[in-house]
Amino acid sequence: MDLHKGKSGPTFLDLVYHICSTASGTELETFFFTAWWIWRNKYLTRFEGKNLEPAEVARLAMVWQNEFVSLRGSTLRSTPTTVHAHVCWKPPQSGHLKMNFDGAHDAKTGVCGLGVVFRDTQGVLKGAMAVPQIGNIAPRSIEALALLHGLRFALHVGFTRIEVEGDALSVINALQESSEDYSSEGHLIDEVKFVFQSFSSCSSHFVKREGNEVSHRSAKEALKVSQPFLCLESGPSWLHQCVSIDFQCEV
Repeated sequence: MDLHKGKSGPTFLDLVYHICSTASGTELETFFFTAWWIWRNKYLTRFEGKNLEPAEVARLAMVWQNEFVSLRGSTLRSTPTTVHAHVCWKPPQSGHLKMNFDGAHDAKTGVCGLGVVFRDTQGVLKGAMAVPQIGNIAPRSIEALALLHGLRFALHVGFTRIEVEGDALSVINALQESSEDYSSEGHLIDEVKFVFQSFSSCSSHFVKREGNEVSHRSAKEALKVSQPFLCLESGPSWLHQCVSIDFQCEV
């Protein structure tokens, strides 16, 4: 039996054999376009009286496959690739402590939490505080209060060279302004600026939430307590665990 001489032109096996012997590229793509053009040829033969030779079917299948690969490649090249670098806590410069601050709010109980954490250049915990505040306070005010309480605590225990860091961008930006702040939190921002002058060295920086996790956890813990929690170096196990995770991330 000669598979290359069907009564009504090339048989299905003829087409499969010829295309598979000449096609190249990804097997799945080759199979798809080969099968499509085999079906297309059967349609042309039945309804339009046209019958493509196996070589022509193979050529058309490969042309379509190549166009598909080219189109896919150009689409991938034109699509910008966004790389999200993991943000970690970074230690302060030598001779300084880093003070991270954050705020939290529980609308159901009407309680706010202020969280502040101090660490040295080795990532070692030097101090922390978790302070509950009663009342539905605006988010920006909560952040400003956490910052203010942290600065006062730092001066009280003798931390005079610090780098302030938080994920409240609007608060950090407000600290860079030389003019008075006339927002509803303006009095807090202005007081923070005034307290800044009491330090021998004090700077403020914005960091994304991932780099501010320990103070965020402290603010959350403040929602659970009825009295302010303060510590120097020693602290609860959950706090040391969070600090340790941050340090490992940075390393």
